[in-house]
Amino acid sequence: MKKISFHTIPLFTLLFVTFLATGCATTGDVERLEQAISKAQSTADEAKAAAAAAQRTANDAKKAANTAQHTANDARVEAAGARAAADALDQKVDRMFEKVMRK
Repeated sequence: MKKISFHTIPLFTLLFVTFLATGCATTGDVERLEQAISKAQSTADEAKAAAAAAQRTANDAKKAANTAQHTANDARVEAAGARAAADALDQKVDRMFEKVMRK
């Protein structure tokens, strides 16, 4: 038999009180109650597993986003370096052109 979680105890209590209020419970009533509790526990276990899978997916997505951000930062640094080199080369060409034009 599966463990009964804390969340199914209120359900069990409610169903038990309902059975007491309507009269003595038969064996069939108890069996149906146990089946309902078992089904509720199974549904809760499935929801927990789905939540864990969603958490793993979210963690993977976060890791991918962090990697993409790191790559983008590296690209920005490289682009800034290339821009600085292009500016320096442009200034050098301008100086050379001015020197040639003065001669």
